[in-house]
Amino acid sequence: MTYPSVEGVAVGAPETGPTAGPAAPAGALLMGSTCALMLLTWLTTLGGGSVVTFSPAIVVMLASMLVFAPVLYRWGGDWPAWTIHAICAGCTAAITFGLFEVTMLAPQVAGLYVLVVLFASYYLSRAAALGHVGLCTACFFLALLSVAAPATMPAPTSIESWLPIVGTIAIAGGFLTSVRRQREGLVEQQRVLQDQLAVTARTDGLTGLLNRQGFEQRTSTLLGHPDMTSAALIVGDLDLLKSINAAYGRLAGDRVLRGAARVMAERCRRLDVVGRTGGEEFAIFAPASEVADAVALAERLRRDVMLAFGDEPFSATMSFGVAIFPDDGSTVDELLVAADRALGTAKRNGRNRTMLAVQAGGPMAAPGPDTAADDDERARLITAIGLAEALDLRDTGTASHSQTVARYAAIMAHELGLDARDVERIRVAGLLHDIGKIGVPDSILNKPGKLSDEEYAEMQRHPEIGARILGSDVLDDVRQWVLAHHERPDGRGYPYGLSGEQVPLQARILAVADAYEAMTADRVYRRALGPAAAREELLRCRGTQFDPDVVDVFLEILDRTASSAPDVPRLAA
Repeated sequence: MTYPSVEGVAVGAPETGPTAGPAAPAGALLMGSTCALMLLTWLTTLGGGSVVTFSPAIVVMLASMLVFAPVLYRWGGDWPAWTIHAICAGCTAAITFGLFEVTMLAPQVAGLYVLVVLFASYYLSRAAALGHVGLCTACFFLALLSVAAPATMPAPTSIESWLPIVGTIAIAGGFLTSVRRQREGLVEQQRVLQDQLAVTARTDGLTGLLNRQGFEQRTSTLLGHPDMTSAALIVGDLDLLKSINAAYGRLAGDRVLRGAARVMAERCRRLDVVGRTGGEEFAIFAPASEVADAVALAERLRRDVMLAFGDEPFSATMSFGVAIFPDDGSTVDELLVAADRALGTAKRNGRNRTMLAVQAGGPMAAPGPDTAADDDERARLITAIGLAEALDLRDTGTASHSQTVARYAAIMAHELGLDARDVERIRVAGLLHDIGKIGVPDSILNKPGKLSDEEYAEMQRHPEIGARILGSDVLDDVRQWVLAHHERPDGRGYPYGLSGEQVPLQARILAVADAYEAMTADRVYRRALGPAAAREELLRCRGTQFDPDVVDVFLEILDRTASSAPDVPRLAA
């Protein structure tokens, strides 16, 4: 049961409430009115010729209560909650002493017990109020017994006076308790309704996730916390949902929306904030997340959304944009703008991929006011990336190899302090690093056993073939990195046997990303080695095949990601 509250804390059981709250001024009025009514009752006897006198003790008590009442009224709200009990007990004591003093006025003075019972019934729990009712009735009964003399007791003070007074006390207390319970029931219903309306106002009706208003409110609250030092905001958009609606009907589109929402709710952590922020757009705010954590989460979601609709006659995919707090923005609006920009870049470059906000200003971003050159470059890139993904399907049976290498490379470039343009360019290089395999026969790419010397020499030609395919001014830097991504610090790589600093840093990054992804994925000639074995191989070849600084940074990224997402040891789905 809910009782009148003091600053949001129920006063129904004062032992658990922190302060007396609004009961204090009401108690002050009870004390003052008790004293005043006793004095008025005494004064009424003077006019009838009877003189009733109060002993010094009762006079001191009444005077003290009159002095104390204003103090209680002004400052009592901050006093302990047991003050409420003390007020009731004090007034009961004053009335009882008054009965001892003026026995002939017992019915009039005893009527003041009703005030105490009304006060207790309103501000205390039912059990506590019943306790004070019992105290009042017992005190009245004892007072009557102490002064009763069967032969001489006047009729007004006979023991029969006890029953009507006690009946009045019980009826008054019960009535007020009933009224209060009805009022509290209405207040509780109103509170529940308000809570339901508040939840409805913040919740998306189709998916059950937060809507945009609810998402922004909760994210703003978390961003305002002084301990918030790192976080990620991920925006995801279902690809071609309008086409699914057109081909299969809106009910199919609704199933896709609910399925995507279910994936996000299940895969995100409890502390993450997940919402549907638009028609086909979702957003996740992930506190305590770095770049690698955010990309890993986005990739898990991207993979699981693809898998969630295997039984449907259509396929559904999602594109994601990732913004990092505080690098890409310090407010919800700034982070949403940055993530939306990255999402737009992902959409323009083939969909079903994840982009970082730091990459969105690169050569694959939206065209600027100038346009023909930008459009030509973008078209060339998209064509080349599509070709690289098709080659992935031929080489590995999945289109994710180049995307994963690109993601690893971009994260390492960011961790190594490269600027935003280089991070984006190296991501593009990761997507295109194996494009030269178009010139390698399928019999070599798909051979299940060890390659012969001639076959291996043929395979070693793919960096040069890729560099020729990418031979344009706008891709000159990417071409150089693709050409050198199989060179080694110890000079034993190919095609030119470069060593040390002769190998561009970006090519050294690609080498680590490519090797780790290849070791942790199945190939036609072997099963995946697994993350632990791949790490050991990187460490074994650190300084010979792989740049030691790049290896160290990559292993740190793996460790950090594994601690926040142990089921994703490869930073990816």
